[in-house]
Amino acid sequence: MESTVAPVQKPRGIDGKNFAALLFLFELDDQRKLIERGIARLRESAEHWTKMHRGVDDGKRSPPIEIVERCANVLGATAGVKRVLYPCGRKDRRVIRRCELLRRLLDKPALPTIETLAVRDSWEHADERLDSMLAQRPRGISVSSLYVAAEDPAPDQITLRRFDPVAFAIHYRDDVLSLVELGKEASTIGDRVKHAYPRLMDNIVDLY
Repeated sequence: MESTVAPVQKPRGIDGKNFAALLFLFELDDQRKLIERGIARLRESAEHWTKMHRGVDDGKRSPPIEIVERCANVLGATAGVKRVLYPCGRKDRRVIRRCELLRRLLDKPALPTIETLAVRDSWEHADERLDSMLAQRPRGISVSSLYVAAEDPAPDQITLRRFDPVAFAIHYRDDVLSLVELGKEASTIGDRVKHAYPRLMDNIVDLY
């Protein structure tokens, strides 16, 4: 079957030595779009749950499992950005050099929310977090593996994954990721990528 997707062409005027840098800029921009798209959908979910908390029926549905799916998509794309820009513990010198040069190409933006991904790591490695938690023999009257509500969980409740529609944040236990701050950082990446393309026309950024 013939593909209906047009191939991406290298913009004219960009030196072939910058091809790797160009591909990574494409990747960053794609992941940035996924983050922003996911945040927009979670904003809809947050509005629905805050309205329900006030007793307003907006005629919509946003079940918790759907919210988990949206959160997982956002966290996955955020991790994709981080792995493009940071070595993430990898020792390969080529990876370390590539990350450094890409951050330099973007004028080294401050991305504290993306750089610190404790929530994403907990969501992805839930088994390890549970092993650690259970080793401490926690006690609680109730347990919630998935908590979505406008009000905070009870102090004696053990809560794992949580979506806070009021503060607009994703939680895992005590770790919190602000979707407001993540959205700002995604916007910064979009701006920096847009301004990086012309620089590839005038400079060689040989990642390897």
